[in-house]
Amino acid sequence: MRDQVGFGAAARGGRAAVPAPAGEPAPPHRPWYETPRFRHIAELVLALVVAGEGVVAIFLRNNDWEGHRQVGILARTQGLAATPWPWNSLGRVAFDAALSLLPRLAGRALCYMLAVVVLGACLYLWDRMVDREAPAAKPTVFAATVASLFATFTLWQRDLDDCGLHLFLLFFLTASAWYLVRGRKVFSGFWLAVAIVYKTSPALFLPFLLWKRQWRIAGWAVGFTLLLSILPALWFGGGAAFEYHRRTLDTMLRSARVQDPSQNLIQDRPSLQNQALGPALARYLETHPPGDPLVLAHPLFRQFGDLAPERARRVVTGATLLLVALIAWRTSSLGSLGSPGRSAPTSGEWAVEWSAVTILPVLLAPVCWKQHLVVMLPAVFLVAREQILRGGRPVARSAAVWLIALLCLLSAPDGPLGRDRAALLGSYKTFTLAALLALISVLTLHYRRPRPATDDRVAP
Repeated sequence: MRDQVGFGAAARGGRAAVPAPAGEPAPPHRPWYETPRFRHIAELVLALVVAGEGVVAIFLRNNDWEGHRQVGILARTQGLAATPWPWNSLGRVAFDAALSLLPRLAGRALCYMLAVVVLGACLYLWDRMVDREAPAAKPTVFAATVASLFATFTLWQRDLDDCGLHLFLLFFLTASAWYLVRGRKVFSGFWLAVAIVYKTSPALFLPFLLWKRQWRIAGWAVGFTLLLSILPALWFGGGAAFEYHRRTLDTMLRSARVQDPSQNLIQDRPSLQNQALGPALARYLETHPPGDPLVLAHPLFRQFGDLAPERARRVVTGATLLLVALIAWRTSSLGSLGSPGRSAPTSGEWAVEWSAVTILPVLLAPVCWKQHLVVMLPAVFLVAREQILRGGRPVARSAAVWLIALLCLLSAPDGPLGRDRAALLGSYKTFTLAALLALISVLTLHYRRPRPATDDRVAP
């Protein structure tokens, strides 16, 4: 029977065990977080949060969702040239235009309900992807779900404020991973293409697939991406579509030529709350004068390095390449599905690698707000699930989950520190650190062969 210490060495609770009848083995004692009472309380709390957040998101917020709706209205009524966000792909503009056909509240309600559904679907699919190599009972999976939702609460709660814009991106990437491990290469390529058209930066998965020798999935993804980028021309016209593609490409090229890693073309004024990797590293490499938007007027605000922008850019580029090299090294020896002469990676291995790479498209983007980092939820879930199964060992991995939860909770504007102190803490790029912790922690998991299910993992 597996160790009962539990996740993070949590104390056990519950009633005293009732002796089993003579000749019958005693039922395994479950830790408090796998008991029916915990499940009922957690379900009630989650239901109240979802209901309350639904009222806020549908009736009281505008945020990015309303911005995308306005882009869609402009595209429909005044043409693509009138749209203000040229970094969005034409396919995303078409999505916004279709969404803007709905009444405002109906559109928000529809997106919110779909976001809640896809949030649950993502967690379910990630569990299924590792279940063969690491089978777990339903109470264990539920405990891992609650742990990961708690650790990332401020991320998905803030994204639900936007009616789940990045939860949809997470679902597209999750669906692509699911069909990959199921051997459905066409569907995997299709969902990856949807993700690329939706946000562009998931194109980073293409070199990953080539590295993993998944030529067909990469090919299908490119083909579907081209198709989904051409189809909006039927709505907006060929000339307007071509001009929009040209404008988007020009924006991307100009963004790549920005020399100062603390700056970007998307914002008129850079923000300290930008949690993208480049600006996060620049925060520790550069010094800005008082009154600069990247300087917070607070006695505990400190600046560190004093590199020139060109030198800081070289350091950021080197650190980014080092991170990519780490992922490439970690995934290099696993082979590819069905490659002759090489062992095929298990479904669990694919889940680990895909969850890590899922964090990169938002972390390496020019701008990354905290709600964008909801894509690290699968990595946190997989780590929490494994730690519960292993009784909280190794301790360092459990500590990483708790540290992720602490960084996210304390940096939340509505958290225990208050808005001003949370802004100060966020200026030190705590969300970026949490995402990197999730990425590195999930890469320490290994699912090279199925584990036998033990009796105490059988659901009651």
